[in-house]
Formats: sequence, structure tokens, C-alpha cells
Amino acid sequence: MAKFPNITMTSAGLEMLARAASGQTADRFIVTKVKLGDGVSEGNIRDYTDIISSKKEVTLASFEDKGNGTFRYTFTYNNEGVKVGFYHREIGLFAKNGDSGTEKLVGYTNAGNYPGWIDDETRIQPYTRLMINVGIGDTDNASGMVDVGNTVTIEMLDEHNNDENAHTNLIKRLFGSATATMESVKNSVQGWCKESIASIFGIDSATQTNVKNKMLEYAQEQIESWLETLGIRYNIAQNGYICLGKLFGDAIIQWGLIVGSDKLVNIPTNITIKQLLYCNACDGISSFENDGIGYFLGVADVTPTNIIFRFKENPQTFRWFILSK
Repeated sequence: MAKFPNITMTSAGLEMLARAASGQTADRFIVTKVKLGDGVSEGNIRDYTDIISSKKEVTLASFEDKGNGTFRYTFTYNNEGVKVGFYHREIGLFAKNGDSGTEKLVGYTNAGNYPGWIDDETRIQPYTRLMINVGIGDTDNASGMVDVGNTVTIEMLDEHNNDENAHTNLIKRLFGSATATMESVKNSVQGWCKESIASIFGIDSATQTNVKNKMLEYAQEQIESWLETLGIRYNIAQNGYICLGKLFGDAIIQWGLIVGSDKLVNIPTNITIKQLLYCNACDGISSFENDGIGYFLGVADVTPTNIIFRFKENPQTFRWFILSK
């Protein structure tokens, strides 16, 4: 725990206390905040206008009139907003005269060789309650008593959490909103969700159409990958094929429509044939009305990459069909 000596009032602070002692409402002494820092004190504290190395600002949580012109000012803080941990040596008290007055450093104290330590915000650190007592009266001997506790009690934390203004700034900062209404928080969460979805799917914006198209694209890629793994391929065309893959014994169906002009017709295939199971060739235009495909025209020789049909006569248009594996 840091050991802080009594606060020394600055020249500006003594002037403010003297004005406040006059009893004028417009000159009342209004404490606004403290600054915490890690600077090493040098020179005359009376001349200070700011602390030496500011690391964190804490607004006033509450104050209490202790009587006889003495007021207790309470500040509650932890390491929220601290990007880099620091040795807590400095406390600077800031105040103004009246609502329209200028905020100035009015008191300062430095722990010197007995600082505390405030971690960066990535580490959990309990709340600290800082209490400063200031007497408004004899300004020639004015100073402030400092009381700094390392941790807060459950009662102190409950008191802080029950303050309706205690976490407003935190909510505003977390959700990037000027107000902390339910509607603004909901809109911020929805915006964050849309940004996350767009980032995950790699799309410009998370509209319903964009997400649906991306999911269809993904589903098609997965189906094609699954079919390829099983050896299922196809080309549905006039001269096409279907490879049925591992699920159907690697069977292959091929078909085509050819215009023949020779008794020997050589047809290259896109699929390697290991074993012919069935082959047929028929005339392209049926000789009989509504009788189906027509009649057989020729026989075939099969190589791994070709089908050779041998006809008795020069064929015209004909269809062919083979089943292989």
C-alpha cells in the first residue's frame, strides 16, 4: 500500500479556499476529480498547476460535510482504462469555485519511495477507496488528510454498484454510444453481431441475401467435396457420363448422339474404362411410331479411352450407350 503524506494545497487551491470561506454561493468550493500518476515530485508544490505524470483520472464519487468547515471527498476506482501498469506515487486534487469556475489543481501529495502499484486493465484488481479531508477555514495552514485503502468491502462495492450513475460511462464506452439506453445498447449489439457475421462469412455486409448466398455457396462446395471423395462425377450433356463412385461399385454410365458417315466410328471418352459391362447403339430416329429408341446397329470394341463401333452399313444419326466400370 502506498504511504501518502498530507496533501499540500497549491497557491491556486489556497486562493479557492479563501474565496469559499467568504460564504458566497458563487464561490463555493467544488471538488471535481483526482489524477493519479507516477511522477517524482520536484520543486515547490505550491506552484504546481498539474501533476507530473498523469496515468488515470477519477471523478468524485461522493462528499460529506463533517462539520466545522471540514469536508470528506471520496473517490472509488480500480484499474479500468489503465493500458500500462504504473507505480502510484502521485495524487492531485482538482476543484473549482462555483459551477462556472475554472477547474484547477488545488492539492497535491506524493508517496515518494513508498508508492503503490496499479496493474494494467487486463488483470483483475479490486476497487480502492480514496478519501481526502479538506478544511475550509484557516487557509494559511490549510492541508488535506489522505486515506487510501487497498481494497473495498462488500458493503462499499454494493454501495458503488447501486449508484445509478456508477456504470453509465462504462456502458457508453463498451457500446460506443453517447447514451446508455436499452435501445442504444440493443442497436450496438446488433451492429456488432452483423459485423461479426460479415467477418466470419467473408462478405461485405450481413444482409439476408448475402448470408443466404454464402451459405448456399458453402453447401455446394461441401457437396462437391463429398462427391469427389466418393468418386462421384458427372457431365449431363448430349455426350455425357455419370461415375457412380464407391457407393455403387465404381460403375460408369456413358451415352451419346453421333452422326456417322463410316462403318467404323471411333468415339473418345472422358472416362477411363477398365471393364465393359454392357454396350448398345441404336438409330437416332425410330423407324416405328412411339416404339422407343429403335433397333441395334452395330457392335463395339472398347479400349480404356475409346469406344469403336463397327457397322454393316454406313450409319446416319445414332445413339450409343455403355455401362462399364
